[in-house]
Amino acid sequence: MIDMPGKNDFKGFFDFFEWSAPVYEGAQEILESFFDMRIIGKKIKDIRVIGAANRLSEEALKLNIFYELSKHGVPRENPIFKQDNYDDFQIKNQVSVNEPMVIEFINGSTFEFLPLPFERVRQSIGTVPDNIQDGMNWSNFIFADAMGLSFLDSEIIDFKIYENVESQNYNEISSYDKKYRKHKNYKQIDNIYSFEFRNKKSESNFCLNLTSYRRRKWYTIGVHGRSWYQPNRISLSDKLKGRKELSQMLLCTGNIGACFTFNLSHDEKQEGFIRLLSEKGLVISVYEEEFATFLVDFFVKHYNPTYQHESECGSGDKFEYYGENLYSFKDMRLIISDIRNTSTNIRNGSSSVIEEEYKKYLKYYKNDIDFYESLSDMNRMYEEFLPIVSDYYERFCRRMESFMEKAGSGMIEVVGP
Repeated sequence: MIDMPGKNDFKGFFDFFEWSAPVYEGAQEILESFFDMRIIGKKIKDIRVIGAANRLSEEALKLNIFYELSKHGVPRENPIFKQDNYDDFQIKNQVSVNEPMVIEFINGSTFEFLPLPFERVRQSIGTVPDNIQDGMNWSNFIFADAMGLSFLDSEIIDFKIYENVESQNYNEISSYDKKYRKHKNYKQIDNIYSFEFRNKKSESNFCLNLTSYRRRKWYTIGVHGRSWYQPNRISLSDKLKGRKELSQMLLCTGNIGACFTFNLSHDEKQEGFIRLLSEKGLVISVYEEEFATFLVDFFVKHYNPTYQHESECGSGDKFEYYGENLYSFKDMRLIISDIRNTSTNIRNGSSSVIEEEYKKYLKYYKNDIDFYESLSDMNRMYEEFLPIVSDYYERFCRRMESFMEKAGSGMIEVVGP
């Protein structure tokens, strides 16, 4: 077990580094800790997930349908490809999330659970207050509605761990896109944490399986029946019933794919939670598109070649977009100060940001949020988007400050995709 230094002083926002839940390592330690908490048989009021789910927009879900049909050889001229037919299409009943699942019991207590890469879990009792509705991102779904379930009158009757499971989809993906053959760990599952529930009212059992992956921090929660691996299926229209609009750009904890990560530079002498802060798969990440548009200029401005070392990506005399870059805490504070000033200028209407860069990003952003057609005038669209940028800056600064406060000292490593 690794103790974490957080005091649960969230100030209204869930914070991975302020959370006090310990890190448990290995199936045996995780199981022993879980059963010591004595929550088997407690009556459940509700289950929710803090923060946002990934790729839950209607457009993203329809894109998944498109890929699934294409993968199985359905020709594009087939009538099923028409959007009118998508509502009844059955998709996997799961969501990808980045922050803890919280089980609320009838007696007012809570149980918090967060899978991490490399066979680790954070779990605790009563550490996340009720007024925490959102984490680093606003919540974009109501968990029970999105999963098509009611948790009232249910109770946990068992908890199991399936270790080191390699995804059964791996071969299928390899045959569909040859580039995945070069990266065998791409879809390798770390552990599956299976919570079995019994609903006393309907006298039926179901499982929530939380699947963690070795190379990325997003984990999936799926509703399962008799199959421990394949989740149940749900219609697209039912899935969308629990979705809420999310007008934010996502910030995440851990490696999320094509992204920039921020972590403490590794040192062999590091121990405990400080060692965790130096792992690339655990700390802070932002998507590549957001970094390239909204953050890279701040990091280029405060880049100091004297801290760098030569690597296969470059000599270290300039910011390496696809490599590793080192920043002192002093320089990071200067970056945060500049970002905050820009955020203030945006809110005051006196920002010196380059409109063309933002407008290029808007064209990309349109693919995930369906407001492009209703705001056809680009200038008006730009004005609507500025508060989203300001909000992104504030959340990034708050996240980095919390991370640096817990780390204490060292060098920050900024790693490109």
